[in-house]
Amino acid sequence: MDGIASSVPLIARPSFDRACSFVPSEYVQAWEWFLREEQRGGLWDKLPHRTNADSPQYGHRLTIDSELFPVSRDSGIFWPGRGRVKHPHEKTFALSVHNSKRGAYPDVPPLYLEDGTWVLKYSSQSASVENWRDQDYNQKMINCMECGVPVGVFFATSAGYKVLGLAFVERYEPENSWFVLHGPVHKGGPDARFFPDMSYMKDAPIAAEFSGAPTNDEEKVRYALRRERIGQQRFRNQLFEAYTGRCAVSGCSVDEALEAAHIENYSGPKSQVVSNGILLRRDLHSLFDAHLISFELVRGDYQLCGSYLLQHTDYATFAGSVLREPDEHRLRPNARFLEAHRAEFDFSESRRHAEAVAPY
Repeated sequence: MDGIASSVPLIARPSFDRACSFVPSEYVQAWEWFLREEQRGGLWDKLPHRTNADSPQYGHRLTIDSELFPVSRDSGIFWPGRGRVKHPHEKTFALSVHNSKRGAYPDVPPLYLEDGTWVLKYSSQSASVENWRDQDYNQKMINCMECGVPVGVFFATSAGYKVLGLAFVERYEPENSWFVLHGPVHKGGPDARFFPDMSYMKDAPIAAEFSGAPTNDEEKVRYALRRERIGQQRFRNQLFEAYTGRCAVSGCSVDEALEAAHIENYSGPKSQVVSNGILLRRDLHSLFDAHLISFELVRGDYQLCGSYLLQHTDYATFAGSVLREPDEHRLRPNARFLEAHRAEFDFSESRRHAEAVAPY
């Protein structure tokens, strides 16, 4: 999995229609099934491949040429084998993912965004799972990420499995071994909701990418990195102004020690806005990104909560510290993003406990 950490997603305008050219026809029919189930909105007592004949969902399973076609399997990341589907020689793609409350991976609920989309953090296949290498599940998710191919998403709730629909594998977060899924994806496209927000490039020199000149992958990577640097600098300047040049936790006012922390690392439109950021001292930023610290709402204030890993360190003194928010309400941290970060913090804590990670 080391190679994922440095990969740069290059698909700037992914779409359902574009993805159809990369996959077998059975995948397209399965995607249409996910779209129908998303619209129908019913809950599945069990995943489709385990649904019994006496279940009201039985008739909603996917059939292709009068034969049952699986859209799920017990493995969280699923792809139909070569005995059932003729996959392209170059790449094999994941077809669907699902979580399970009885599984080894705790749940992190989807984060619903103001633009009508949602983001779901999904654990990569762990090396501790028996036979995990046999089908190389993670590589199939990476293939989806690199080519802009969507996956179907089931999410387990206390009442049953909900079909969220289709999602793009937007990126991989190595610090917590998560694939970031962004949906819902529908037919047509490209969908503007999945475009990168490039408004901060308006004053940048026009590059070959905008002139219609052909570019190779190396040039695309350089451009993606340059675009990210420009956006990050703008984001940092705005947070410095909103937080009057002081860390929101420690009060540190040394410019060189301060960094712009994203609350939700979602990389599409609206991610580089002040309400999705906190100005933090560099070390606190690192802990925040690693989900070793987070914030919980206590009597109207957001207070810092820290991992048990930090209990014997100097950082334990920050526990309970109140997050200093900007005076202007529109510049304050987005409450939904803070709640989602706290859910991810809890997810990480449960994983650390399960793996018996020792405190520092």
